[in-house]
Amino acid sequence: AARFIVAELSLGLDYLHARDVLHRDIKAANVLLDTEGHAHLCDFGLAKCVENNNQGPKRSFAGTVEYMAPELLRKGDEAPSPALDWWALGVLLVETCQGKTPFRASTPRQLMLNIIREAPQLNLDDEKFRSAVEKLLHKRASRRLRSAAQLAKRRFFEPLDFAKLERKELEPPFTPRAGRVPNVPDPQLIKKFGPHRLSDGDSPAKDGQNSDEVSLSFKGEQFQGFSVFASPAPPVRRKSSKDLK
Repeated sequence: AARFIVAELSLGLDYLHARDVLHRDIKAANVLLDTEGHAHLCDFGLAKCVENNNQGPKRSFAGTVEYMAPELLRKGDEAPSPALDWWALGVLLVETCQGKTPFRASTPRQLMLNIIREAPQLNLDDEKFRSAVEKLLHKRASRRLRSAAQLAKRRFFEPLDFAKLERKELEPPFTPRAGRVPNVPDPQLIKKFGPHRLSDGDSPAKDGQNSDEVSLSFKGEQFQGFSVFASPAPPVRRKSSKDLK
C-alpha cells in the first residue's frame, strides 16, 4: 500500500515541478485518498512558484520540521528546489511503512540537528526498501531522487507499472470506507456547541434512504458570523456614559 501511494504521489510531484511549483509541505496530513483509493496531494498553502528560475529570496524556511530537507535547515543561501519535495516524500514513505518518521528527537532543535547529521532510523529489514529510502533521503540535494522515472527504477518500486499507474489502470490496494456521518448525538459536543441540525446542503431523508445518516453542523453563539471564507467582524464597542462626557 505504501509503495502504491508514494508512487502515485511521485507522479503528482512530476506534474507540479514541470510547472515550476514546489509544494513544500508534503506530509501524511496533506495526502487524501479518493473513494477508489487513489492518492492526491492537498493543501497548497505553502506552495511556491519558481517560474523562470525567479526564486526570490534565497532563504526559504517553510513546512513541517519532521519533513524538512537538510538544505532548509542548514545555514546558507541555497535556493529552494524540487529536491526538498522528494525528501519529504521519502520521509512519508518511511512513515507509511513503519508508522514513524525517520528522524525523531525530544526538542525541535535536536530534531533539526538529527535531520542534518544523522542517518534515518529504519526499523524494516528490507534491502529494497532501505535502498529506495537512502536515495530519497540523501543529505545532498544534487544526489537525491528527483523524478518518478528515477523512482520507478528502484527495486522497491519494480512491481508497479508506472505507465498504467499514471493512467489509473492499476487497482489501489486499499479502498476507504465512504459514507456519511452517522446521526449519533454526542452529549459533550451538544453541551459545548448547542444542538446539531441538518446543514444547509442536506435535505430530509427520502424514501429508501437512511434517515439516521446526515451531515452534522452545530449552531450556537460560538459560530455566529462565521463563514467558510472569514471570521466574524470584531464586535462594535458601544460608547458608555463616560465616553460621552
